[in-house]
Amino acid sequence: MFRQSLFNRYPRSILVITIIVLMAVISIGLLALDKGYSL
Repeated sequence: MFRQSLFNRYPRSILVITIIVLMAVISIGLLALDKGYSL
């Protein structure tokens, strides 16, 4: 219930944070693949 109200209050910032985290994970993964590391 608390989490739902928090999400309703800040849906845009949660979405932005999720996108930033996803982009960071993808870029780190691409760098690792570039250098030949396997995740």
